[in-house]
Amino acid sequence: MDSELILASAFRFEKERGQLDSFFESRLEDSGLSSKTVEEVAELLTSYIKSHITSETELLSSALFALGKSYDSSHSKLYTEVMKNSQKTNPVACYQAAIALENTGVLVFPEGADVSKPTDFLRDINTYLGEHAL
Repeated sequence: MDSELILASAFRFEKERGQLDSFFESRLEDSGLSSKTVEEVAELLTSYIKSHITSETELLSSALFALGKSYDSSHSKLYTEVMKNSQKTNPVACYQAAIALENTGVLVFPEGADVSKPTDFLRDINTYLGEHAL
C-alpha cells in the first residue's frame, strides 16, 4: 500500500457520500478503486492498519485518516487498539485514530485537539481510554 492508494481510498469514501469532483474522480480512476465497493476498500485499509499497528510510518496515520472518512462505527475497536498501542511509536497515528473514532460520533476530544501538541492530545486520549475502561 502506498500513499497514492491510501489517498484514493479516502476519495472512494467521499464518492460514496456524494462528495465527488473531477479531481477525486481522476484519482479514483488512476488507482483502480472506483470499481471497488466501500467495504472492499475498508478491508484493504483495515488489513494494512492491523499489520502496521505499531509502525512509525506516516502511512499508518494516512490509512487511519482514509478509513475515518468511512464514518463507519464498525471500525471503532480497531481505532481504539491503535490509540492504545501507538502512543509511543506513532503519536500522529494515535491522534488520527482518535479523530476517526470521533467521525463515528464518539467524543474523544471534548475541547478539540491540535496535532501539533502531542502532550495535550495524548492526555485527552488517555482520559478517554481510562473513562471507558479500554
